[in-house]
Amino acid sequence: MKNIILLLGLLFLTSCSLAPFNATNSGKSLGAGNVATEFGNANSNYFMKASAGISEDLDLGYVMEFGEFSTSALLAKYSFLNNETGPSVAGELAYGSSETTNFYYLGVIGSIAFNEAFEVFANVRFNSVNTDEGDVEIGDSVGNIEVEKEEMTYLYGAVGFNIWFNKNNGLSIYNIYIQGDGVNADPQSSVGGAFLFKF
Repeated sequence: MKNIILLLGLLFLTSCSLAPFNATNSGKSLGAGNVATEFGNANSNYFMKASAGISEDLDLGYVMEFGEFSTSALLAKYSFLNNETGPSVAGELAYGSSETTNFYYLGVIGSIAFNEAFEVFANVRFNSVNTDEGDVEIGDSVGNIEVEKEEMTYLYGAVGFNIWFNKNNGLSIYNIYIQGDGVNADPQSSVGGAFLFKF
């Protein structure tokens, strides 16, 4: 319970302007009692993410991005197909808000772990953002994304791979694609990457 209160406090201490750009990089869940953290950069924004396995198939987490803009969100991921090696599929939900902005996204993650050291993944999300000039002004650019409206609905896609150096430390690299109403991506893709840690 203390951890949930801490996560809610962090969510409201960080301003929100757009939905996070970092990818969910595996359809596998962490498993009950396991914890993971990520530190990286996605679309010219830095991020920190922490997740915990609540059950064998459900992970809950928190992400904070900062740099060209600041945002944070509470995350949930549920693995419908959950394999240590082979294919895994999960659904995800995230929500963030401040006095002037709120957003959510719904997504699907598919991944294939060829062994303990190498996994490929694809992450697709539907994003909905309502903001105002207090957080983002029309014409502002965030990485390769230009904001065209205060109400945005867009698809996010990421494709990439994870390399694990051992069971606790790894690296994730991916391409990000964004297309929709209220945003303009130029060029069409950007990159993301993170150092991965499991405990």
